[in-house]
Amino acid sequence: MICLDNTDTLEGGASVANVVDYTVHGLVGGVFTKIAQGQLSDTNPSVLYTAGAAISIVSITFVNTHSAAVTVDLYLDPANAGTPRRMIPKAMTLGIGYSMHFDGQRCSVLDSSGNISGTTTLAAGVVTPAMLENGTAVSDFLVAGADPYVFVRKTLAETQALIGAGVTYASAAEILAGTEAAKAIAPDQLKAANIRLPMGHLSGLTVAHAADTDHDITVAAGKARGDADTYDIVLAPALTKQIDATWAAGTNQGGMATGESIPASGTLHLWLIYGASGVDLMFNNHATTALNPTLPAGYNLGKRRIWSFRTDSSSNIINGDQWGTGLLRTWMYDTPILDVNNGAPGMAAVTAALSVPSGIIVKAFVNTYYAASTSTTPMYISSLNNADVAGSITAAPLVSSTQKGEGPKFVFTNTAAQIRYRVNVDESFKIATLGWEDSI
Repeated sequence: MICLDNTDTLEGGASVANVVDYTVHGLVGGVFTKIAQGQLSDTNPSVLYTAGAAISIVSITFVNTHSAAVTVDLYLDPANAGTPRRMIPKAMTLGIGYSMHFDGQRCSVLDSSGNISGTTTLAAGVVTPAMLENGTAVSDFLVAGADPYVFVRKTLAETQALIGAGVTYASAAEILAGTEAAKAIAPDQLKAANIRLPMGHLSGLTVAHAADTDHDITVAAGKARGDADTYDIVLAPALTKQIDATWAAGTNQGGMATGESIPASGTLHLWLIYGASGVDLMFNNHATTALNPTLPAGYNLGKRRIWSFRTDSSSNIINGDQWGTGLLRTWMYDTPILDVNNGAPGMAAVTAALSVPSGIIVKAFVNTYYAASTSTTPMYISSLNNADVAGSITAAPLVSSTQKGEGPKFVFTNTAAQIRYRVNVDESFKIATLGWEDSI
């Protein structure tokens, strides 16, 4: 608040005439009242208001309507007879559309969007934290200008140039490597491209049959961390690859690794691949290169297995559907496959191969049928990674089923797609494979 005595004057001026609006508000008889308004003259100082009695000035506002920055001054002249005394910094700069608000104690400057541009005194060149616009942090900085009451908004590049060699910034590669603890990270580097996915991450990248259901697979857009935990691999948009043609870059192109062929009744692994040429997909024959396929030139920096398929005796992908979007995904066959049909299994453990991918351990889903003559005759299926034990109706491990058909049930395979089964009476036994769950 500014207290004026009778005949005291408020005075002001600007570097350009008639482009800076001013308004003066005060208390008259206890009522908040506009007591003066107009535009500043370039005759500096000029009288803005003369007090006709003792009065309290509550606020003085200057608004620059010019197409360029303008300097302004504000004075108090006791009795309009002495030397005008400055109340704001000399020749304060108002940018285009900027406004100054003074209440006798605090001088605030707003930019053309109404954001606070400065309310305190800083030495020229001092950098403040990131601004807030409507309560949201932005990447620009406020830098104190030559006039200590005026802040100038600077971009990141301008701020970096201002503070010079005093700060060393990490490169994108150094941020990814995480080895430069002494270097700073600039705001524009904090974006998705520089933030690594967690180890083992996989999202999206679901698979489905394409138009040629026997040979073409479409993979949805998604992202994964490479299997060596070195690169993030992002596929966008979706791609369709053909297993019955040699690999070529792009969608609706060949997908089979160079020099390999589709197996009959075998396993195909599907890989998300990455390199200097971009991101693509490729299949390999497990019987040829197992889980270490030879990657195409330009796509050999990183890879991630995103699914595996079984083929039939005609080298076609066995049709089915995938469920799940995380690391555990399920494939269920359109038509289950009878993998075991043993009329005389004996009573010792029998190893059986199922129609699921090899080279990896999966959770196989099966139905079983046991033609035991009594309802209490046990049958037990188990993983070859576990101990070979017989089923029992009274003790562990109990039974997988007894007489006739039951299901579905699950059992973990080994990397040869095999499981174990035992029956307690030598009667006919069958297993139908419904599908599997893969941990990718």
